Amino acid sequence: MSTETLGERLRNLRLEKKMPLRKVAALIDVDVAILSKMERGERKITRPVVEKLASIYQHDPDELMVLFLSERVLYELENESLALPALRAAEEQVQYKLRQPREDKDDEKKRIVQKMQTYFQSQHLVTKAWIFGSFARGDDTPQSDIDVMIDVPSEQKFNLFDLAEVQHQIEQRTNKKVDVVMLKGIRPEMEKRITQDKILIYEA
Repeated sequence: MSTETLGERLRNLRLEKKMPLRKVAALIDVDVAILSKMERGERKITRPVVEKLASIYQHDPDELMVLFLSERVLYELENESLALPALRAAEEQVQYKLRQPREDKDDEKKRIVQKMQTYFQSQHLVTKAWIFGSFARGDDTPQSDIDVMIDVPSEQKFNLFDLAEVQHQIEQRTNKKVDVVMLKGIRPEMEKRITQDKILIYEA
């Protein structure tokens, strides 16, 4: 079994693509020094970063996500004397939850979208809203963030505090972690990736 860490795997993929560290850092909008530390295992790598790098390197996202999740589990359990029994118990629970009908997950998704739509209908700033990422594709997990993209008329005053308030309101209503971005603030290369799976959920 390979002992390659997630950071090492990401570094090797970058080198295989012959992509400079600075270029990749710019594509995922993080500081070069931070990305370097991620590759060396000196800084935690977040799920969104893993998803972005899988897309940039055109690599199987599932393989990278398995490494990401396994390292997260290891971090939580590495000093626990009951780590192995805990892992076996967790495996049984995961297998049970995976046997739940697909309809349950689809119904939950519909309820979450309806709650977001109700919120957007109650406010006057956002004129369009989309979901994208794993939640839109349907391959999200209970721990996944919900990615939401919003659009606001150019003449409308809208600042970071307004953006934070939109995110807060959605999280309060859905009881889910939400990441809200503005259409006008997205880089072209990121917009191209978002376009592949975005779903319009609200239009004024």
